[in-house]
Amino acid sequence: QRLVPILNGAVKDYNNPSLMENAAITMGRLGLVSPEIVAPHLHHFSKAWCNNLCRILDPKEREHAFRGLCSCIHKNPKGIVNAVPELIIAIASCSQPSEGMANMFHTILKGLHQMMGAKLGNGCNQKAFQFVMERYRVAVR
Repeated sequence: QRLVPILNGAVKDYNNPSLMENAAITMGRLGLVSPEIVAPHLHHFSKAWCNNLCRILDPKEREHAFRGLCSCIHKNPKGIVNAVPELIIAIASCSQPSEGMANMFHTILKGLHQMMGAKLGNGCNQKAFQFVMERYRVAVR
C-alpha cells in the first residue's frame, strides 16, 4: 500500500527518481513472489510502474522488475489495459532482453492483442508500437 503513492509520484517528498526506480524494482519483486496479491491492484499503478521501469539501468534489476510486471499481467490482464501505451514504451526500452524475457513479452503482447483487438495500439506512440509488435512477432492485422 505504501509503495503505490511513491511509485505514482503522489507524495511530494518522495518524488525522487532514484526512489521511484527502487519502488518499481520492489514492486517487480513483489509481483514475482506474490502476483496473486499485486495483480488485482495493477490498474491503480500500472502506468507509473511502466514509466519507472524505463529508468532502471541495472540489467538484472530491470529483468526482475519486468518479470514481476509480466507475472501480474498474466494474472490480471485487464489491469494493464489503461496503461498499454506506457507498457509499449517500457518494452521498447528493453534493448537486450533475455530469451526468457522476450518470450514473456511475446506472450503478454499476443494475449493483449487477442483481448483488445485493433484497440491495442490506441494512444500508443506508433513507431514504438510497430517496433515492439514486429520485434516480438505479434501480427496486429
